[in-house]
Amino acid sequence: PAGPVFLPAGQPFAVTVTALDAEGDPTPNYGREAIAESVSLTSTLVAPVAGVNPPVTAGTGFGVFTGGTATGIDFNWPEVGIITLTPSVGDGDYLSGGNVTGTVSGNVGRFIPDHFDVALNSPAFGTACASGGFTYIGETFNYSLAPRITLTARAATASVTQNYTGAFFKLTNTTVQNRSYVAVGHALDTAGLPAPAIDPVITDAGGGVATLAFSGGSGLKFVRTTPEAPFDADIRLSIDVLDADNVSPASNPVVFGGGGGIAFDAGAQMVYGRIHLANALGSELVNLTVPQTSQVFVSAATGFVTHTADNCTTGTPLSLGAWAGSLNAGETCVLDTGAPGASGAGCGSAGPLAQRYRTPPLGGDFNLFLAAPGAGNDGSVTISADVPAWLEFDWNAATPGLEDPTGIATFGIYSGNARRIYQREIY
Repeated sequence: PAGPVFLPAGQPFAVTVTALDAEGDPTPNYGREAIAESVSLTSTLVAPVAGVNPPVTAGTGFGVFTGGTATGIDFNWPEVGIITLTPSVGDGDYLSGGNVTGTVSGNVGRFIPDHFDVALNSPAFGTACASGGFTYIGETFNYSLAPRITLTARAATASVTQNYTGAFFKLTNTTVQNRSYVAVGHALDTAGLPAPAIDPVITDAGGGVATLAFSGGSGLKFVRTTPEAPFDADIRLSIDVLDADNVSPASNPVVFGGGGGIAFDAGAQMVYGRIHLANALGSELVNLTVPQTSQVFVSAATGFVTHTADNCTTGTPLSLGAWAGSLNAGETCVLDTGAPGASGAGCGSAGPLAQRYRTPPLGGDFNLFLAAPGAGNDGSVTISADVPAWLEFDWNAATPGLEDPTGIATFGIYSGNARRIYQREIY
């Protein structure tokens, strides 16, 4: 029903009654008996038709009758809906002459809930790399357990208003307002969230209970700009809960994560990462290790180090190109389980187990080896890794934006013994 609101359920209202004779005139002696008689009120439910109809109650009832008329100011009906009131003799038997019922009132209502009680679940985000306890800055994460609000409509007397359902249920995505995600101290990308017009999903559960179920949509992520030190995410979700009649909880907004943020199921640490490919050189007669590692930014003083907690990163296919010297396409490849293998550039047959490409990495190391091209095939090849956007880096300061990592593997050049301090050749 869209009619006007009369009162919140359980709030006091006034009723005036007049005792009349058969001709419709007031009877001034009513209420002046030796034991003063009063009037009781009986409610009849008009709407909802199949709803709950508790009795009308009062603290003091009707006051003293004067000229056949009395008024009571503290009647209440603790439900939602519309009723009529029927007066009758207070004790049901007037001067041993039986009961007398009066004229039924017009409709009284619409009664609405006085307030909502709020119960929150304990939502959690899924940590992107659960085994390492971290998520990369710029990497999408989502709920492992989505937020859920349970509302219970109540009267001012604290009883549940069970009729707050069906046509009397007034919660919609239009009335529930100001859904907001805030990440304390950092910028959060919320473009993947569903529109407020459909999130949360509001359900009339019946019996005066409603649920508001939130979704992460396609996910959230922290905005990735310049390298920054690791931090723990502190994300809070808030929303103003009210219905079309402005019924609300005791306080708004309702907040998830107000005491340090919504939890992550395996760690809330956010880290700035990148995939690094180093240059390598060695004999064309020996398989060549090319350092490919996940790296994490620690601080301005320390810079990037191997991210030993990363046992999760996938989706970094390799390609070989820019062949130079006497080294040609097809003369080397990535040692893997076969072609194309996990690397995307694997040799036709499986490489030695200890030298096979590893994705996800172990301790941040992808274990990248190139097959020896053989005698006479000296030269170089450029290795490129197509990495996720959150693991790109500005490898080329001369060009704007972020790039995938590359490294150059050179065969036929020897680095010598890295532990030799001084060498002199005499001819």
